[in-house]
Amino acid sequence: MEYYKPENYPYLLGRGTVLIRKDDETVWQPLWHVKEFKTNITADELEHENFSSGVKRVDRTAILKQKATFSFVIDVPVVENVLIFLLGDVVETDAQVSGTWTAEEFTITEEGKYQELGKRKLTITSITDDSVTPVPLVEGTDYNIDLANGVIQIIPGGVVGTADKIKVTGTYAEHTKSTVKGGKSPKSKRHIWFKGDPAEGVRANVKGWGLLRPSGDWSFIADEWQGMTIEGSYMEHSTYGPLGFLYEDIEHVV
Repeated sequence: MEYYKPENYPYLLGRGTVLIRKDDETVWQPLWHVKEFKTNITADELEHENFSSGVKRVDRTAILKQKATFSFVIDVPVVENVLIFLLGDVVETDAQVSGTWTAEEFTITEEGKYQELGKRKLTITSITDDSVTPVPLVEGTDYNIDLANGVIQIIPGGVVGTADKIKVTGTYAEHTKSTVKGGKSPKSKRHIWFKGDPAEGVRANVKGWGLLRPSGDWSFIADEWQGMTIEGSYMEHSTYGPLGFLYEDIEHVV
């Protein structure tokens, strides 16, 4: 066949996306962005050794077990990806309505420590003490503040200290916080679909059914792009065959 001429071999420069879905779902959830996808097949053998004479020889081998596994790396920590990595059940959301503080009073629990103000995404106009004639506090001298998380630290030796009150004027923006609690779904079985889109070579699909599990470190401080590694084992499934996965050759991209 002409296809098998050496110049027509479909050398593969692989690219593609990974999608997953639960068994009771009909739509696929994409995992962005997956930079690696690998499948590995192993076979356990039982050898029969012949001791009749001379050098011991293997005269028969039987396959005891076949196993197929997969792994992929996700380097975008959106909550949908984190949910898979942490074996979570749902993404919980906390919606904050925008509002205004006008000399809103807070009691300092302990100077030098970080204290939440109860709102996120702040824009601060002023922070003062609570005296009759308010004394403005100076950022970096009297306090440090994390506007995104709504956390303040009173610097020891400044205008106010432990048990004193401060008054905050400013606004807080409309904002939604998403939370994933880990470890709630230890049996994370999914249909898996690698949807190939190569730069060159075979456009192929790999589809299967397997158990997903997180693997390795999730580095929050590093000098390289953050990544989450997911590994898993394919399991026998009526749709995908005894090994739990199948391969589809769609077309050849030149």
